[in-house]
Amino acid sequence: MISRRHALGLLATASILPSRGFAHVAPQRSEIREELAKRFSDDGTVGTFVGYKIDDYLVIASDTVRSGEAMLPASTFKIPNSVIALETGVAGDPDKDVFKWDGVVRSIDACAPHRRGADAELRRSV
Repeated sequence: MISRRHALGLLATASILPSRGFAHVAPQRSEIREELAKRFSDDGTVGTFVGYKIDDYLVIASDTVRSGEAMLPASTFKIPNSVIALETGVAGDPDKDVFKWDGVVRSIDACAPHRRGADAELRRSV
């Protein structure tokens, strides 16, 4: 059992350790690449790209405003979520299993009917 004296000793020792720990990590850098933003505007859409180069501690973004905003990943996660559902057994066979419609009317009609797993991914209604 740790006594009060030991606890105070550990607390005192912890307070004199360097606050950043012992790792010597390079500061993270960021880089805005206008040519990435141009790809979205050329297609007549609004979007943002943010990538991270692990070895260089470098964040690459297409713009400063949207890349700093918190946003939902939306369609980005459809494929990984489908793979997770298959691997964990939530969905057994994408050609046979049917995902039942929850009855909520949405703005896109393709989301409404019951879907087989394979059809749902093709119609982007996972």
